[in-house]
Amino acid sequence: MKKTLPVLLLKRLLLLPNQEVKLELNNHLTNQIISLASSDFNKEVLIVCPKNELEEIPDVDDLSNVGVIALIKSNIELPNGHHRIKLMGLRRVSIEKYFNELEDNTLKCHYKEIEIPSLEETNKQALRRKIISNLKKYIKANPNISNSILGMTEEIESLSTLTDVISTFLPLSLEKKIKYMEEIHTEIRAENLIKDLAFEIQVL
Repeated sequence: MKKTLPVLLLKRLLLLPNQEVKLELNNHLTNQIISLASSDFNKEVLIVCPKNELEEIPDVDDLSNVGVIALIKSNIELPNGHHRIKLMGLRRVSIEKYFNELEDNTLKCHYKEIEIPSLEETNKQALRRKIISNLKKYIKANPNISNSILGMTEEIESLSTLTDVISTFLPLSLEKKIKYMEEIHTEIRAENLIKDLAFEIQVL
């Protein structure tokens, strides 16, 4: 049996695993998708950021073949009819097919789980230490970044989680953040993050 989820398109906003965002939705269709996910899909929804943010109605052929499953942690209906939701990114998945359901006009997808390629422990620790080292330099050079971020990231043992957490608060372009979301190889994400941190340090 194919795994299916409703799809929520978020323009100019990317959700990565281990990231939490709060949104206010005022669109009938997006509210419908959230309600459907809450009632029929264990409060899970697939989050995709259209690559072309200028397209009013993105074509499914232009959507990424990798998305992030999110858990709807809360959904509050406001007096004005809008919905305030909180989403938590869970994991990357591979999209096999996007399709529209005619009966409710919602976008759905068939997806499969991604097997994360393994990484040697020594290589993993070397990349992790280099990231933390560059992060310390970045925080020291940037007065707008709280030192508490360093304390939080130093406790993260998973290299995959570490790259996702740090890349969420770096001032990267949307295009570059989409590439982080689409990259399933932890080692490549880590190497790119080391380069991006070094570049941001030079800018500062």
